[in-house]
Amino acid sequence: MRICQSVGVALILFCAIGTAQANLITNADFSAGNTGFTSDYTFVTSNIAITEYGVVTDPQTWNTNLFSFGDHTPGPGGLMLVANGSSTAGLSVWRQTIATVTPNTTYLFSGFVASAFNQTAPVMEFLAGTTSLGTITPSIATPGTYAFFSGAWNSGSNTSVVLRIVDNNLEPQGNDVVIDDLSFVAVPEASTVSLIGLSGFVGMVMLRRRSRSTN
Repeated sequence: MRICQSVGVALILFCAIGTAQANLITNADFSAGNTGFTSDYTFVTSNIAITEYGVVTDPQTWNTNLFSFGDHTPGPGGLMLVANGSSTAGLSVWRQTIATVTPNTTYLFSGFVASAFNQTAPVMEFLAGTTSLGTITPSIATPGTYAFFSGAWNSGSNTSVVLRIVDNNLEPQGNDVVIDDLSFVAVPEASTVSLIGLSGFVGMVMLRRRSRSTN
C-alpha cells in the first residue's frame, strides 16, 4: 500500500511537470527549416543586403563575411535562424502566434542568441503581445558565443499571444544575429511545487523506512 501511494504521487508529479513544461513554440530549434513562423525580414538563401534572414547550419554559408559556427542545439548539422539587421525600427526578425494560452498563467519566453559578426552588436528584444520582456545584447568580441534570455509574461484574460523578437539596433553595418532553441512554457503553479515537496517527503520517508528495515 505504501509503495502504491508513492507511485501515485510520482505519477501525479510527472503529469503536472510534463504539462507545465510543454514548449508551445512550433519549430523552436528550426530543425524543420523556414516553417512555423513569420518574419518582417526577407527570406534568402544567400545574403547580400540588410533586413534579410535565412535558416542555415553555418552563418558563413549564408554570408561569407560572417563567422563560422554551429547552432546551439546539441548534435551536428543543426539549423539556426541568422539575420542581417534592419535600419527600420520595430520589424520582427521572428514572430509566431501561440493559440493555446491558458488565462491567468505565467509563461517564460526564452531563447539563445549570438552575434555572427564582430562589428555592431544586435540588441534583441523579446515581446509577448505588446509587452516587452526585456533585451539582450550578445557579445561581438566573441561571435558565435550564445547568450541566454528568459522573460516572464502573465496571460491575464488572454487565450492567445503573438510572440516576437525584434532587433533594436538600427545600424546597418554589422548587426548580424543568430537565434536558436526558443521556448515558451508555463511556469509550474504552487500546487505543482507542493507536489514536488510532497514527492521529496515521501521519498525521504520511504528511504528512512528501508534503512530501518535493514538495521
